Amino acid sequence: TRASAASYVDRYGVVKSAAIDVSREESEGWLIEGASTNEALYSEDLASTAWAFTDAGLTYNTTTAPDGASTASTLTEGVASSAHDMTYPSNITVATSVPFTISVFMKYNGRQWAQVRQSTTVTGAVFFDLINGVVGDISGTGSPSGEIKSMGDGWFRCSLTCTTTGTQARTKIRLSDTDGVTSYQGDGASGIYVWGFQTEDSLPFASSYIATTSSAVTRAADLVSCAVDNNLVSGAITDHSFSTSFKTLGANGTMNLYRTSTP
Repeated sequence: TRASAASYVDRYGVVKSAAIDVSREESEGWLIEGASTNEALYSEDLASTAWAFTDAGLTYNTTTAPDGASTASTLTEGVASSAHDMTYPSNITVATSVPFTISVFMKYNGRQWAQVRQSTTVTGAVFFDLINGVVGDISGTGSPSGEIKSMGDGWFRCSLTCTTTGTQARTKIRLSDTDGVTSYQGDGASGIYVWGFQTEDSLPFASSYIATTSSAVTRAADLVSCAVDNNLVSGAITDHSFSTSFKTLGANGTMNLYRTSTP
């Protein structure tokens, strides 16, 4: 069971939505997650959020996003010899001394490298190779780490995790012509596609995508159970075993598998 809708990636690599209490089957099995909240507003409708730009521009709804809709935007660099980036318009309030994860879907459109960075009291940053699908240079404070996952059709979901030192967080997405380089001569045409911006407080990995509009959205936790009645050969609750295989996608605290019964 689950008290909210939730997203998953189907066997074809498309981001889909499952209704309340509907299980989510991905290519490797059933997706089971704890609760999490996307604090970033208008995660897909980037035109509704006043992103700040440094010698770059964003053109909205220009290509097909990972969910099949034409809602992905194009980030294009200018012609200056400088940084070329977009910055989330406001700080996000976070807890202190906890992991904070930023994730975004990105795709090559002339620029191979893109950097996701924190830009408040923590300066953690990770470069991502949008052609070969690998993590590049990692720098800054907050013990940063990065992960990149192929979504098919050239899309990658890229995430940065840092440990916070204050109560405010802000995100920047920066273009680059070389791994580790934050300033270069732009050509006025190259860039990347972006979609699905997400920030998660107190979580050391990116959970499944949570779409938002004008307010933060919480995905409820999955609860998986198996009834004893009509599932045992002998009918005796003391005469059975249960086995399954799990692949841990990320951990936050203690994970347990429970079996409960009523005589």
